[in-house]
Amino acid sequence: MPTRNIKELKKLIYTRLTGDATLIGLLGGTTKIRHANPLQKAKYPCVVYSLINEEDDPYELDISAGVSKSMFQIEVFNTTTSVISVDDIDTAIYALFHGETFGNTKAKVKTCYRKQRVQISESETKVIRVYSIYEIVNTTIS
Repeated sequence: MPTRNIKELKKLIYTRLTGDATLIGLLGGTTKIRHANPLQKAKYPCVVYSLINEEDDPYELDISAGVSKSMFQIEVFNTTTSVISVDDIDTAIYALFHGETFGNTKAKVKTCYRKQRVQISESETKVIRVYSIYEIVNTTIS
C-alpha cells in the first residue's frame, strides 16, 4: 500500500513554483519563494506557500491507491510602490496550478483547483497581500 509523504508534496509544490521562468522573472529569483511564514526580513515581491490541510477520502473505492485531498495556501506579498503587480504574480501562479496535473516519481497531483482568492491592502506597511487556497487530490507512489 502506498504511503503519503508530506515532505514530497511540499517539494512538488516548491519545484512547480521555482521551475517557472515567468514567475521567477516577476519575483527576481527563486530565493523569494519560501515555505511557511518567514516574512520578518522579506524582500518584496515574495511568495510564501504552506500546506494547510490534508484528509483521506473515505469514499475512495480503491483505498490502496492512497488517494487523499490536501489544501495549500500561496501568499503573494509586494509593496504598493512596486511596478510589479501582485495580480501579475498571482496570475502566473494560477497558471501553474489551476486545472493542472503534475508530479514526480514519488508524488502525483491528479487534480488541482483554486478554491479561494483574497486580496488585502495594509495601509500602515504599504504592503499588498494576495492569498489563494488550492485544493489538490494526490496519490503518492511508494
